[in-house]
Amino acid sequence: MKTFLTFIALAFSSLAIAGFEGVITTEVLNNGTRISTTWFIGKDRLKLHLQYKVNEDTIFVDFLLSKGSDVMTIVTDSKVYKGYSSVEKSTISSELNFENLAFKNHENKDSNEIKYQGSNNQYHCAIWILDLDIDLFDYAPFFKADPAFHLIANHRLKGFPKNSLLTNHNGELIYSSTVTNIIHQKLSETDFEIPNGFKERELVELEYQK
Repeated sequence: MKTFLTFIALAFSSLAIAGFEGVITTEVLNNGTRISTTWFIGKDRLKLHLQYKVNEDTIFVDFLLSKGSDVMTIVTDSKVYKGYSSVEKSTISSELNFENLAFKNHENKDSNEIKYQGSNNQYHCAIWILDLDIDLFDYAPFFKADPAFHLIANHRLKGFPKNSLLTNHNGELIYSSTVTNIIHQKLSETDFEIPNGFKERELVELEYQK
């Protein structure tokens, strides 16, 4: 299955992050492709680091964002494309139809997370938002293919998606994401820099092999 680098199914947003600083790791299953993701969350920057397999090769893709910017930088070490390119927020779209995906929350006062459930004429969705001091609202337009960011954008939520499940009306799993680790730590400038040896390139497609 082919997908544009701008399509993050996943996964799976200018960030205005207040208190939390550190690293959150998640495991994503997107249309049969398993992807390990790491979110580096700084005061005014964010990096989403993806790793996945194509045949026997492990490829990484980094999505670099700065607070207040309308541009996302994408870096990858793919054999056919080793370099970085920039994507304007206004050019990002998604093939998934999240319009009219109406959510209702199910708050548990004894828990540090809130469950949201939503559905439309194509999908059923359940998302658990973890109570962390993180505001992802401003960067939601960069992650239009992630149902959790659709929820965050439309309900102006704070926190981080602990679990996400998206199925069709036949119960077939389309997308899932699960937080596996949370580390509070101070991040450095190098965590958000383009690695040495990577040159600017034209944006190309990545191919995710099932």
